[in-house]
Amino acid sequence: LKQQLRQWDNTYGFLDADFRVQQVDVYPDQKAADIQLTFDTGSRYQLDDVVIEQQPEFMNPLFLRRLVGLKSGQYLHNQDLIDVRRRLVSSQYFGNISVTFGEKNTADATVPVLVKLTPGYRIDYSVGLGFTTDTGARSTFEYQHHRLNERGFQLSTKLQLAEVNKEFIARMKFPSLSNPDEKWYQTEMGYRQENNDVYEANTTKFGVSQTRLQSDQWQNINFIDLLQEDYTFGDKKGSTQLLIPGTGWTYQRVDDPLNPRYGFKAQMDFKLASESLLSDMSMVQISGRVKSILPIAKTDRLILRAEIGTTATSDFDQLPASYRYFAGGDQSVRGFDYKNLSPRNKEGELVGGKHLAVVSVEYEHRLNDKYALAVFADGGNAFTNEFEVATGVGIGFRWFSPIGPLRVDLGVPVSDADHNFRIHLSLGPDL
Repeated sequence: LKQQLRQWDNTYGFLDADFRVQQVDVYPDQKAADIQLTFDTGSRYQLDDVVIEQQPEFMNPLFLRRLVGLKSGQYLHNQDLIDVRRRLVSSQYFGNISVTFGEKNTADATVPVLVKLTPGYRIDYSVGLGFTTDTGARSTFEYQHHRLNERGFQLSTKLQLAEVNKEFIARMKFPSLSNPDEKWYQTEMGYRQENNDVYEANTTKFGVSQTRLQSDQWQNINFIDLLQEDYTFGDKKGSTQLLIPGTGWTYQRVDDPLNPRYGFKAQMDFKLASESLLSDMSMVQISGRVKSILPIAKTDRLILRAEIGTTATSDFDQLPASYRYFAGGDQSVRGFDYKNLSPRNKEGELVGGKHLAVVSVEYEHRLNDKYALAVFADGGNAFTNEFEVATGVGIGFRWFSPIGPLRVDLGVPVSDADHNFRIHLSLGPDL
């Protein structure tokens, strides 16, 4: 009890709290005891001031104060200091970070917070190698400039080369001066080339967006994308320009981002385009994805996944390949090749669909801390008119590596007459 009270007063800013009376009277004959504790909390301390020290001065003082986020007069809470440090670390601006209480003023029950900062590395380079059965071997090259100026502008570029697709993206991030940790703006320029078994597409895109963190779980992004896509399905070629405003919402709750025992993630996107506004066609597209990880018994997990999408368009033939729906692959209906499920044209070629519906159920049995076995059943399809469910079932092996689980699945397409199995290999977090 005493330890709990001590922890409570330190957590909530009762810095002068103390036990005024600590008395124990023992009665051996009666096998009893009286315990008397008098705990005086004293005054709850408030924040006097936030003193920010830069060595040397390298960031805008007003921007830093907004990033720290503490205000004079607010009651102290240890979690506030933890949150300050988290914000400073995640910003990637700083090297050494110190966040501590200063000397308390007992007369008016106030205490300052001292923040000491040194600059971190401004530029990072990274190289990565990977492999999935959907896109084949890939290499990734990234460049990040964490601090372009004293207002915290950031630049990042990424080049990814895979067997199926090649992509280059450059982004500029502009944190909001009013609330830099929870609101920022971004410009993006990119080029993507995809050549899979179904289609070829070359896409050039320029976009602007605003991102807001509504809470630790909720994120909202509003965006406008201008894209030009040249695409080929079989012998048919097309070219489409679209100006696409849209919005997206993401909710995520997880106990461990790398290897969750419990987790839930939901995403919803809304996009539209109009022939009257710099677009070759009109469309409205809504898509949603949900994934849930539920603990079973002591170590097992049940993993549920669903994805839906629908499109209303004035001319489906002009809808770019990247905005058509396909199913099949590591993250869709296992047992089928990547993007190998969709409606076909008169020549029997896959052309994508207006709508999508996919569900998955997976049970994972943990063998030990590093390995697990899984069984799964996936079902769904991309479609335009009639919905025909394609079903795949199989077994899998999991290795929980330091960078996330490595998944090896053997899927059998139950609804395919050939029943040829397919091996799926993927690496990365479950959510």
